[in-house]
Amino acid sequence: MSNPTTVSSGTTGQTAGGGETVIYQTNALGSYVCSVDLTLMAAGDVVELRAYTMVKTGGTAAVIYQMAYYGAQPTDDCVKKFQEIETTLTGDTNPLKWTINQTFGASRAFPYNVQQYS
Repeated sequence: MSNPTTVSSGTTGQTAGGGETVIYQTNALGSYVCSVDLTLMAAGDVVELRAYTMVKTGGTAAVIYQMAYYGAQPTDDCVKKFQEIETTLTGDTNPLKWTINQTFGASRAFPYNVQQYS
């Protein structure tokens, strides 16, 4: 695996019931890893993280990974990391994307980072 390059990082503000928010999407050739810091989650919060990909040119992006988290996260397990996903579909519109959706709880801000490995 080559050295990663950060292609996107920041903080996404979430409002419970506000709907799915795109963290990052791309049609650039490569392998990517997305990480989200859920340190600010508290009792009563529910956060869903999803990754979407296309399997063929001209296809539709569909969920490849979905993770749901409930309440305050353990101190030693606050950063959630998606498995590496790669794409060769550079001619399509956003064959890779990662999203976050807070379905319950108080409004929160979640830091994220997306790295490209090749």
